[in-house]
Amino acid sequence: FPRSRWPSLSLEEYALGHDRSEDSFCRWMEFKAVALGSIRGGSAAKLIIFKFRAKAGWHYSKEFPDEQTAWQAGRAGFVKAFDLADEGRWADIDQIDALQRGPALKLKTTHLYFPDEILPVYSTAHLRHFLHRIGEHDKTKSGEPFFLNRTLLAALRSKEELADWSTKERERF
Repeated sequence: FPRSRWPSLSLEEYALGHDRSEDSFCRWMEFKAVALGSIRGGSAAKLIIFKFRAKAGWHYSKEFPDEQTAWQAGRAGFVKAFDLADEGRWADIDQIDALQRGPALKLKTTHLYFPDEILPVYSTAHLRHFLHRIGEHDKTKSGEPFFLNRTLLAALRSKEELADWSTKERERF
């Protein structure tokens, strides 16, 4: 799923639940690309638009009149997220309306294309937990997934730099 294909990616190439979804993007994100971190389980709503095999029709936010309109908004949301990431505007990604139902998928997808900028931790509860564990209690008040992920990444990078500095200083003696 090269990033360059996103502007023309079809709903069938993206979504789970239809007859040819074995190699769909969402199948890879939820079940196959486990080395990138897990988003498996829970509600299928995290995938933003999908089909249940046993139920008729597509499932998506009721703000859209049909699945194609929902998909156009979702696809445009991902493309916008990638463009914002290119600009380093990480917090703005949290504000993309079409991706609000899928914070874990949004983070994992962005990690796929920006692996050095997003940690492979996609649950806001887990991000808060890790921030608490490293003493960043005051940074956990925002529920926004990109804010939490980027805050944890910055804190870890800072602690790594301190650890590197400490090792170098010890070597001097």
